[in-house]
Amino acid sequence: MNRVLIYFITASFLIFVHTDMHSFGKKEKKDTEPAVRIEAPSGQEEVSARETVSSLYESAAAGQVVEITGRIRLVGNEPFPQLVLTDMDSNDWFISDESRKLLAGYEQQTVSVRGRVELLEMKLANGSVVGTRRILADITVLP
Repeated sequence: MNRVLIYFITASFLIFVHTDMHSFGKKEKKDTEPAVRIEAPSGQEEVSARETVSSLYESAAAGQVVEITGRIRLVGNEPFPQLVLTDMDSNDWFISDESRKLLAGYEQQTVSVRGRVELLEMKLANGSVVGTRRILADITVLP
């Protein structure tokens, strides 16, 4: 009987921890502005589009300047922790080492940033590509 009670309490705790405790019991605010803004490269016509974050994530080009709103998180283990910005669609935008110091104080907070996209192909030891990491560099925090 005690073992069943311990399993129940442990399962309840794990479910509670898994949910987002910061928004537990809070009402969601409605966003009136788009979550992403796209700036045209110099010399080109300005782009005015209301794209979804996931389509921007998939279509992000190297050198493109983007504005993204999301939560700053620390992922990975020592000795290689990584700072990421997780957008509204749960896409992880990695933060460059140069911008890490600027955003370290915002960990577990929702922020809006502007940055330049860098793309890094992820390869296995045998040379096969397993994906592309989106990295934000030259970041400025927006009000």
